[in-house]
Amino acid sequence: MPAPEGHRDVHDKLYAEKTTFATMPFFHAIGVVSVLRSIYCKSPLVLLPTGRPVNADLIIEAVEQTKPRLGFFAPSMMEEISGTPKGPDALGKMEYVFYGGAPLARVAGKKINTARLVIEPDWAHPGADFDPNAFPNTLWLTVEDANTESPSHGRVWESKTAILKRDKPFMRAPKGSITRRATYQLYEPEINALYSN
Repeated sequence: MPAPEGHRDVHDKLYAEKTTFATMPFFHAIGVVSVLRSIYCKSPLVLLPTGRPVNADLIIEAVEQTKPRLGFFAPSMMEEISGTPKGPDALGKMEYVFYGGAPLARVAGKKINTARLVIEPDWAHPGADFDPNAFPNTLWLTVEDANTESPSHGRVWESKTAILKRDKPFMRAPKGSITRRATYQLYEPEINALYSN
C-alpha cells in the first residue's frame, strides 16, 4: 500500500542492514522488534550501558561514540534529548529515528523521562488500620520494594510521587475507567510540579 500524500514509506529503512540504537526495554514491543530486526537483518545493535541512569546526556554520549544510522526511542526520551543543547544535532546524525508507545509532543523538551507516580487512595474503603498521617511512609516502602524489580527508567523517586486529596478524585467515565485527558487537566498543576521539582 503506498504511503499517503506528503508521507514516506520507511518500512524498507526499518529493516536496513545498518547500526541501530535501541533505548526501549526488551519487554516493550519496540524493544522486541529492535532485537529481532538486528538478528534478522544482521545489523549491529547499540545498547546503553547498565548501571547508569537513562537520560539525555547518556544517550547523546552513546550516539556520538557509536554513530548509529537508526534509532528507537520512547517519545518522552526524544523530547528530553531535543531539549538539550547537543540533542537535536545528535538525533540529526541518524538517518531515521523511530518512536512508539505514545504521541510525540509538539513542544520538545517539556517532558523528561523520569517516572512519576500519582496515587489515588481508596478513600471510601480505607481499612480499619488506615492512618492518613502514616500513609505516605507506608506507600513509599511499597514503591521502594517495586523499584527493586523495575528497570532503571521505570523507577520512581520519592520526590516524583503525589498522593491525591480526598476532595479531588480522578475523573471517571460512567463505566468507572479513568478519563485521562480530563484527569490530566484537573491535576495539571500537581503534575507540572512533579516535573519541575
